[in-house]
Amino acid sequence: MNGTIRKLIADRCRALYNHDIHVPSVKQLQSVLQKEMRHAKSKHAKSVENSLKAEPSQAWKSLNDLLKLKSKPADCNFDPDELNKFYNRFEKFSDPPLLPSVNHVSDFFSVDEVYCSLRRVKERKSCGPDNIPPRLIKAAAHVLVNPIRTLFNNSIAEGVFPDEWKKANIKPIPKTTPANEVKDYRPIALTSVISKCLERLLVKQFQPLVTDPHQFAYRPGRSTEDALLLTMDTVSDHLDQNSKNSVRSLFIDFTSAFNTISPTTLVNKLIPTNLNSNIINWTYSYLTNRQQKVITPNSASAITVTSTGSPQGCVLSPILFSIYTDQITSQSENIKIIKFADDTLVLELLHQHQGSELQNTINNIYQWCQNHDLLINAGKTKALTFSNCKDNPVYPVLTINNTDIEEVSDYKYLGTILNSKLKFTNNTSLVVKNTRKKLHIMSKLQYLGTSDQLRINCYKTFIESSLLFHMTIVYHHMSDKDKQELMSVKNQQRNSQNSNSQNQVTLSTTAFTIRLGDWQLPSTPLY
Repeated sequence: MNGTIRKLIADRCRALYNHDIHVPSVKQLQSVLQKEMRHAKSKHAKSVENSLKAEPSQAWKSLNDLLKLKSKPADCNFDPDELNKFYNRFEKFSDPPLLPSVNHVSDFFSVDEVYCSLRRVKERKSCGPDNIPPRLIKAAAHVLVNPIRTLFNNSIAEGVFPDEWKKANIKPIPKTTPANEVKDYRPIALTSVISKCLERLLVKQFQPLVTDPHQFAYRPGRSTEDALLLTMDTVSDHLDQNSKNSVRSLFIDFTSAFNTISPTTLVNKLIPTNLNSNIINWTYSYLTNRQQKVITPNSASAITVTSTGSPQGCVLSPILFSIYTDQITSQSENIKIIKFADDTLVLELLHQHQGSELQNTINNIYQWCQNHDLLINAGKTKALTFSNCKDNPVYPVLTINNTDIEEVSDYKYLGTILNSKLKFTNNTSLVVKNTRKKLHIMSKLQYLGTSDQLRINCYKTFIESSLLFHMTIVYHHMSDKDKQELMSVKNQQRNSQNSNSQNQVTLSTTAFTIRLGDWQLPSTPLY
């Protein structure tokens, strides 16, 4: 809608208001208006095309502005000092560990490594307390690489993380909507962008220390799909052996997992490993004497110094937590523990008339957590029994620290709803519901007259990715009705393309026809 169109609309309304509907000028105004609107629409479509052909971050911004895909979360109205006190509630003094001596290291990082790390910076990310924008670091990487490399190498050589990089602005992000309590806000730390580049370079040094093969988070070639595939494969294989078999599962929820890491305990785990002694000293410095303040739209809290936990939002926090909990494993053949960062699942394979030992395993995990300053949220921890029997076998109620664990029939694990009977009706309904919410994207792009290739890309990104999420795992267990419900989304999109609209744009490319009209689920299991 531009100024010319607004003027033409006003002139037409003025003529109609004067009841001059038969005079030629009104018809001429209508004709000119329609012509101008077609021209403006065509110009706008080209503008959309050009904006979406830009670099990914700019393309996503343009698409979000156009389609309103992401709404801005509501502002936090809690007192920032109250939030800061709540986030720092796990602070606990502990004696410093006996750190190994620092070795002389001159060139720990090469120029190419530092340059690649600087170029990987995402321009649209928020800057830290130093107010150095990511866009500047990425654009000037070729100029900054040598001085920043010197800073990085000196930091490792001395085994010290600079105090200026320990500062963090904590931004409260709502976990749920609406967020009515301070616990409903997740503390995301905005730290120096340069420090994150250094952390990114050190990740590969820590990865070999995660020895648990059932930890799938932040490891090369691993994903949530691998964790879920192992879960479903373990459960289905055991139930297929005997119709009377069952599998008890416990989905453990940790309270503020990253914020409860004890630096002394973690470093004591690192010392016996082959990790460079300089990095061990650096890690202890990285986790201690950090300064943080909570930032809200209207005010900021006082600065608090903390030496417990690893900030959420930092690059190293997930891998450090994986190392911290690497010892949570099972030696029993009937007990499997599957982890994805802090998402921990315990499976017990039970045969007919076999007693459950899951409570003993829970007690051992709880005691280990107590010794390592981790807290299990018994209220959010859930139990679920997989079984093919018509009536699930009855087992004693599981407890954590004298608190009963709720037994459920469905649980959303790593984005997929698992059912005690291995039925995926609820998961399919959720997938279909979420996908149908995105169909307006295709209608909007079609109305604007965008190209076929752009709509193909958007279809793959928003529609197809939702339909096929974890499909290689759950397809084998889906009923024919569930498959038909998935197909109904495809049919709905096809009907939309065939609707009789003046703004209908015919889809001509074969690829788009295949994606929107003839796409089907595979007829055989995918694994």
